Amino acid sequence: MLSVRRRAVLDAGVEILGQSRHIRNLLKRKLIPLLEAESFQGKYPEFQRLEDGCLQLLAINFDQYDRGFFLELATHSPGDLVTSWGEVVPEREITVAHTPVESRARLQRRGHRNSLSEDWFLYEGLSADEVEELVDHVVDLLPQMDDFFHERKVGGNISIAGA
Repeated sequence: MLSVRRRAVLDAGVEILGQSRHIRNLLKRKLIPLLEAESFQGKYPEFQRLEDGCLQLLAINFDQYDRGFFLELATHSPGDLVTSWGEVVPEREITVAHTPVESRARLQRRGHRNSLSEDWFLYEGLSADEVEELVDHVVDLLPQMDDFFHERKVGGNISIAGA
């Protein structure tokens, strides 16, 4: 028989797992089709598109405790990437992780120079309806992503890594 404390910890873990699965399913159902309609290609959670002569990269990043996420943005010149150790990364496999940290930006709940975790899209403790509203809010912020990619414009929900 489990102790009351151990049962509470187990139940909390199951709740977080369920909420994590729910947010990921919502992102796949609501956000990914919009990205694909905007010519992004890739496999969740990494996407890219070639536009305006530039490879535009996007990654959906979750924190290690599964309480929140942000969209990380970066650009790279078209063509394969040759790493400093000589590895060739084909253009179709280039991700945000291949770009210098100081050249990246984040789309998050609240733009902030330091991009603190409390600025991210947090869903811990939210109801299913509130989680859906959060994903809808992320979708509503996508024009800021496009503005950043096309004009380097920093909207109210964009945080620049090197700033």
